[in-house]
Amino acid sequence: MKHYVIKGPNRVRDKIVSIEGAKNNCLPLMASSVLFDDPVTFTNVPLVKDVITMCNLLTALNSQVIISEKKKSITIIPAEYSSLEPMDSTTIDDINSTLIQGEMHLQITNRAPVSGDLSILISDSTLFPIFLDSLVTGSDDQLLNLNTEIWDTLQPPLVIDSVFITEIEVSTEELRTSEVHFFNNGVVQYFITRLIDLQFPRAEYADLENGYIDTTHPNIYTTDVIIDTSLLDLIITDKPRYSNYMVTFDGSPLGTDGSHVPITLQTTNAIEVKSVLTIQLDTGSLDIDP
Repeated sequence: MKHYVIKGPNRVRDKIVSIEGAKNNCLPLMASSVLFDDPVTFTNVPLVKDVITMCNLLTALNSQVIISEKKKSITIIPAEYSSLEPMDSTTIDDINSTLIQGEMHLQITNRAPVSGDLSILISDSTLFPIFLDSLVTGSDDQLLNLNTEIWDTLQPPLVIDSVFITEIEVSTEELRTSEVHFFNNGVVQYFITRLIDLQFPRAEYADLENGYIDTTHPNIYTTDVIIDTSLLDLIITDKPRYSNYMVTFDGSPLGTDGSHVPITLQTTNAIEVKSVLTIQLDTGSLDIDP
């Protein structure tokens, strides 16, 4: 077994030494974000000149790019979003009077050597900032970034002076935003709600040493998620609604020897998401004319 002896003037005082990610791995991963319809977050990113240049390039391609120096992460959200058509009042009344539950059916076809977390977001605005999980309730310096990085680019500019966050516990060490309301002078300007949040697996490696996968054998992941009726109220409305995806990629997996397995992306890599929302109704309660 190979081992290295490092002699230096200073002792390592902590048991854990933080090592930055490799620039050469980060750059192609960032470039691959243009292949996705969903927001993408990269963590443990070395914030060097080449990475910043790539961020500027992605911005020129109409992507939103948020850099967190504290977390050493980069999140990319696409400019595209989906519109949900408003319903008429009769349809809304019929659904609300007979609604039992909703269920989201998802199929994720993963042709990429990455796993991660997928969230579906619902809002009454087309703005989907990618730092939702970094916000806290209140009004402080965090809003300076909100106003300078996104809202001031709108015409007319949107002023936000406070936010209110509702969180969900993902694990004993992690909280995520389930809903956020953006305020100005005590009036809600708009909201964003996390409709679902789930993990998806990576495709199986065909070449473990070099981090390649066989795209002709994707990992097809299917699941059904029950949607609470309170969340369905956000969709069953006569107001316009918009949806978007947020994806956070996991880091490189560990091999049998405890070292990280490389991730190599190809132009044939892709992650396809198909989702269908089914609403279950008690049709016996419907008043239908013969």
